[in-house]
Amino acid sequence: MDIEALFSGERRIYSRVNLDLQCLIYADNVEMNGEIVNVSETGIGIVVQIDDVKHPINVNDTIMVTGVNDEEVAQFEAKVIRTVDEDGHLLIGARIVNQRQVEDFINNEKVKAYINLIRKASV
Repeated sequence: MDIEALFSGERRIYSRVNLDLQCLIYADNVEMNGEIVNVSETGIGIVVQIDDVKHPINVNDTIMVTGVNDEEVAQFEAKVIRTVDEDGHLLIGARIVNQRQVEDFINNEKVKAYINLIRKASV
């Protein structure tokens, strides 16, 4: 699946940083595996394989996102602003509820390492 193509053509206020971080998503306390594919100052893009969607995720739902294997890569609430079902994957675009949680997420050392790695690879 071409994640960048799904986001192409959008008008963005805040730039996105592409990531590749495994995560857990909780919707009504139902746990699902996902992947954080990008983050901006206010939002996040997450992909879940359709087979892993164990509970409906709809626009205006609030989800909890946390790092996998108890590595606290991220932990925050996000309000779903859009979902796209594409090629066996559910793409979730969400706005992070608490701006401080975005700062904590972006300032996390593991996330900084991913961002630096991605930036170096794109040069």
